[in-house]
Amino acid sequence: MQSKRVIKDNYLLQLCKYIHYNPVKAGLVKDIRDWEFSNYHEIVGLRKGTLFSNELLEMYPEEFENYSENLKSYEEYLSSTQFTELMLD
Repeated sequence: MQSKRVIKDNYLLQLCKYIHYNPVKAGLVKDIRDWEFSNYHEIVGLRKGTLFSNELLEMYPEEFENYSENLKSYEEYLSSTQFTELMLD
């Protein structure tokens, strides 16, 4: 297992999207809401729990206010021709 220090805020937010989308990308679920082992549910207010620190929500309220829509945009980006071409280069 590898670890990487996250220094830039923007990278952290992209990393959250990447991690939350992984079960969908792997074909384990069709919708991220179906993956119960994720803190996504706490972020979007579908579940109360301890898998997510509210400090991140307080630091980036504008990013997480519409997080489910942001994740949907991320999913569309990953399936776009532009992203596929980038990965093939």
